[in-house]
Amino acid sequence: MKKKKRSWAVIIPALFCIPALYVAAQIYSATKVTYEYETVIQYQMTDSMEAEGVVLYQETPVQGEGMLGYLVRDGERVSNGTSLAEVYTSSEQAKASVRLSEIGGQIDLLEKSQNTSSTKIDVLMAQRSTAIYNLLDSMDKSKWNTIPSLQKDYLLAQNKLQITTGEINNFNPLIDELKQEQEQINKQLSGLNSIKAPAMGYFVSAENTQLLNVDRAELVAMPPQALKNAMQDGVTKNMDGLVGKIVSGYTWQFCGVTTIENSERFENQKTVRISFPGKMEQPLTASVVSVEKDAENGIAKFVLQCDYVNADVLKLGKETARIDFATYTGLRVNADAVRYVREKPNAADSEQQTAETTGENYVPGVYVKYGNLARFRRIKELYRDSTGTYILVPIDGALGKESEVRLYDEVIIAGQELYDGKLL
Repeated sequence: MKKKKRSWAVIIPALFCIPALYVAAQIYSATKVTYEYETVIQYQMTDSMEAEGVVLYQETPVQGEGMLGYLVRDGERVSNGTSLAEVYTSSEQAKASVRLSEIGGQIDLLEKSQNTSSTKIDVLMAQRSTAIYNLLDSMDKSKWNTIPSLQKDYLLAQNKLQITTGEINNFNPLIDELKQEQEQINKQLSGLNSIKAPAMGYFVSAENTQLLNVDRAELVAMPPQALKNAMQDGVTKNMDGLVGKIVSGYTWQFCGVTTIENSERFENQKTVRISFPGKMEQPLTASVVSVEKDAENGIAKFVLQCDYVNADVLKLGKETARIDFATYTGLRVNADAVRYVREKPNAADSEQQTAETTGENYVPGVYVKYGNLARFRRIKELYRDSTGTYILVPIDGALGKESEVRLYDEVIIAGQELYDGKLL
């Protein structure tokens, strides 16, 4: 009898320990498993490719050499006979011309500064702050070509503030002084020889452009392999003995070579977007003129046409172009987070039971952190980037829709034994 009492004295406490051990095991399991999350954001992806080619214009070279001082900017439209550049006979004349240009800019800035109509100090201070931030941002991003313009914006805002607060009455004495210096320099530079535009069009200086050494029409007519060989041999030449060139009209073409596989992306495409990384970042709309395949060599030639020019475009020659076929906007989801589960997932199913299987009874989705629970959310893939790292899903995701992921959801991209309703 005493032995039975001893047995029950051991067994009964052990039975009470079982639930406690189960709870402890669950807590240990939950704390042992680590999860990685990534927040869903709105994003834009572009279906694009890069290709080598040459930009073709209707161009006329402008003869001339020597110590030059340009009178027009790159990309400026000129008429036949417009003075494009002055020819200096000494370095002093060149320096005087640079100073003349500086004086003109200073006078213009000062006249604008004292012609302010705003009397609200807070508005002018906000304009000055914006100018400073823009200037610092450009310096931080190494956008050095924008610095001069942004400096002028800051000086203009600062000068207007001084006029409005009464710190300075006007800039007339300084303007008069600059105009006197301007008049003296103009006398020194009178009688200089100038180089005239031989045709009407858009001017670009020799130091900033290239000139074709193969006829434009001949390049367009070349078969794919011949064009590839021509680009390897060199289709442009230096600008020795030239002041620059005049580009007639605003229409230009890009004649490029790519793989046959890539060329198929032009099918059913009437227009694409074209840009030139590092040289002309603004994508421009271009029409697809032709695509010619060379199955024997596995390459294809394509011709695109654009009806817009600016100074950056006019500086192009043999280039690597980025061609965008379509742009997609949606919610960005890490591809590692995608799971395939049964169409009606059971909360008791483990990740092993719902492994990535693409049968007809499985739907794609992700697990998101909902409080301290994992919840399965369906997705509809709109686009996947070229590296396969991210996918885009519809922006208007909501429960019950084809895609249920919403903006700022925390998606679980790494973790074990996931299932709908799992305690995280």
